[in-house]
Amino acid sequence: MQIKVSPFYFILLLTTTIVLLIGGWWIFLLNKLVNNPMNEANRVKFIYMMRWEGTSFFILCGILFGLLIFLYRKNEKISNSLKTYFAAINHELKTPLASIKIQTNMLEENIKNDEEMSKKNQKYIFRIYDEINDLEAEINNSLILANLKKTNRSQSKIDLVSTLNEFESKFREKINFNISKSSLGAEVNINFNEHFLNVILRNLITNSIRHSKNSSSQKLILIDIVLKESKDFVVLEYNDHGAPFTGNINKLGDFLYLHNSVQGKGIGLFLVKELMQKEKGIFNVRNDKNLIFTLTFKKKA
Repeated sequence: MQIKVSPFYFILLLTTTIVLLIGGWWIFLLNKLVNNPMNEANRVKFIYMMRWEGTSFFILCGILFGLLIFLYRKNEKISNSLKTYFAAINHELKTPLASIKIQTNMLEENIKNDEEMSKKNQKYIFRIYDEINDLEAEINNSLILANLKKTNRSQSKIDLVSTLNEFESKFREKINFNISKSSLGAEVNINFNEHFLNVILRNLITNSIRHSKNSSSQKLILIDIVLKESKDFVVLEYNDHGAPFTGNINKLGDFLYLHNSVQGKGIGLFLVKELMQKEKGIFNVRNDKNLIFTLTFKKKA
């Protein structure tokens, strides 16, 4: 398959080359002038040449600037079109997903009356729910990813302990939080965007479920969470006791970095890192037998 290249790129390359050549020529002439002063006749010729070349230089610079503006706006238009397209696709996917979830719920209610059938099919229903929830999470991630630079949301006071308890309740069939807050009070308040925090915690939990040592068993995944605070910050240390990580830890959180994973998409941890930075927080990872994630939030006064 042949790839067509826009002629504007050739014009841009040619203009840039000519500008660089003229610039190099001027540097050569100026260096020559310093070392070899010229007589009056040569000076007149030199001034005439400099005027002609100077005019050409600025015209070419104008063309170069215009081409760069044109290409920037063209790429921006394409980028916005792609974002609109993916937003529309994601919206279209959400409707049938919601319908499938409702019908699965109805199916679950119908077979509850038949104990034998309920026992046989319960695990399949749970699997359907899991797949639907995973797909919904991926759709939400892609929507946030498409609008990451333009997304601006207000921060608010959030009780971190209460939010963690809510997530434990949502994933009660999969995880168990062991929250340690040492000398902290009943509430641990941070200044953060609530939607972003939900996305961050959901992606961390999903990552734990996918890469857990017990992913193929029915055991709950124990996640140790240690909360610490300083004068201005609250630190959340997240340890899921998962399988050892043998990849490049410095690349964790990079876009589409999968290492040897066949389950992930390389987006979840990238979003965790980007959303923490967007909200002026800090995201760190260390490898101590298994991965331990550290999130640093601004404390709410």
